[in-house]
Amino acid sequence: IGQTRFHKSQHFEHLNSVPILTEKLKPGIGGAPLPWSRPSKYPSIYARAEAPELPAWIVFDKQVLCFDAYFQETVQEQRYTHLVRKCKIYFYLEDGTVQVVEPKVANSGIPQVSAASVSTVTLTSRPSGTLISRQRIPFPAPRDSDFYDMIDFNVDREVELFGRVFKITDCDRFTRVFLNRMGIAVPDPVNVPPDPYSVERDKVSGIRLRSDEFLVVNNVTELADRMLAKHPNNAVDTLRQFLAHDRQVLRFYGYWDDRKSPHGLLHNLEIYYYLSDDTMEIKEVIPPNSGRDAGYMFMRRAKLRKTYTSLPQPGWDSRFTVLNVISSGFVKGRYISDPLNCGQERAEYYKDSDLTLGAAINVFGRQVMITDCDPFTKEYFRAKYGLDDFTAAERPLSADQVQHTKPPPPSLPPYNGFGTYEDSAANCRNMIPVPPNRDFAKFLQKDRYSCLPSTLEHDIYIQLSHISTVACLVQSPVNVPLYRPRQGLDSHILRFRAEMLGGSPADHSRHFVISYYLSDDTVAVFEQPRANTGTH
Repeated sequence: IGQTRFHKSQHFEHLNSVPILTEKLKPGIGGAPLPWSRPSKYPSIYARAEAPELPAWIVFDKQVLCFDAYFQETVQEQRYTHLVRKCKIYFYLEDGTVQVVEPKVANSGIPQVSAASVSTVTLTSRPSGTLISRQRIPFPAPRDSDFYDMIDFNVDREVELFGRVFKITDCDRFTRVFLNRMGIAVPDPVNVPPDPYSVERDKVSGIRLRSDEFLVVNNVTELADRMLAKHPNNAVDTLRQFLAHDRQVLRFYGYWDDRKSPHGLLHNLEIYYYLSDDTMEIKEVIPPNSGRDAGYMFMRRAKLRKTYTSLPQPGWDSRFTVLNVISSGFVKGRYISDPLNCGQERAEYYKDSDLTLGAAINVFGRQVMITDCDPFTKEYFRAKYGLDDFTAAERPLSADQVQHTKPPPPSLPPYNGFGTYEDSAANCRNMIPVPPNRDFAKFLQKDRYSCLPSTLEHDIYIQLSHISTVACLVQSPVNVPLYRPRQGLDSHILRFRAEMLGGSPADHSRHFVISYYLSDDTVAVFEQPRANTGTH
């Protein structure tokens, strides 16, 4: 009676100054709220301040109400009927969402990462022990159109979230103060009932789990000692050594003499010992133009065993010995580690104390001798072991360093008169005939100027070895220049005019030209032809 508006109201409203689509307030005909609808704001014991109203996502940013709760889970075919699982309920004030997280409990025996999906009520896998992901949770039917709000959570109250009933037992200090300021009384904390599984386990093992999730051993019985895992303590503290000796390397010089094998050589090596992890690396120094491959890595960085018999099998240096308890395949088999390490091979590796000058190390069957080291290595051994004598050990000479004495040249046979003497000597010294070597320096020096037959003023008598005659050199006129620049292909040649002495009277009229080549010290004799002499 008295109603004047009969239109259908919309479902959009401003909740905390934020326009959203909500069904929290069910408006009826003409905009009048329905009887079961609640107001959009909650009263407070404090008076409202005269300040502009801000949105909830700004006022209540990063403010969360935290409640401690638990729920009971039914267990089938066990000596106990249910499990008590503790959890935490978070209510986010900025948007009214709820999240339920279950803290991990040691040795609980149950999966603790299941959660309820947003769209469905089925349990799916979630990380970090989340039972219900952050979302707005509706009330159970028939009020499923409305959602849980801040005033629905309080200590000693039960809430049903997606069909699971949670009992709230306590809250943190911020939640208690906030609810009190809102005019909501918060009761005292409620005790959590004991978990049957935890009680049974405490009776067997004698280990009691406190509420702060720390294990405290109290009166551990023999049965509890048998239940504890027998993992061997094979841990090796390598971090301390790495931090103390990082980037510290000992450098040695040595060699490997392989000249006894066919085509063997003397290999010059550099040995590096890393103090951070007791590993070794060996590199070979290959001289330039040696005709060998450029691979300088003799041994890659690894721990070097003192004794070597054969190549090791995979896993031989593992610190654990695995025992096959039930052999039903590699995937479904049962394996445990042997705490006594029966059958494990004890391997000895080279340490820094084993690397001394003059010592021999076994590098996979090869004897490598150490001859010298660098200044840092000497200072390290002087500070750690008190050594003062670092005299370099002797090393054999390589084939390039050995001074070979050349054998005397073989004697040549007597000259037979064929060809020149140099040509015959070159044929005797070489298997393949080669021309004799010429003095190119003398050739380039003397092959610059040429002289004419009339440029000398000497009378020289030359005894020819291949004929029993004597040639007489005729005197040349004077006041004529001796040399002039070379023209054409004329060479630096001394030419003499000669006559034959002795013999028949007909030979007295014969004239000869004797040429002496200064470039290679050779002699040529030519006869000048004359007409009507009867000689060719």
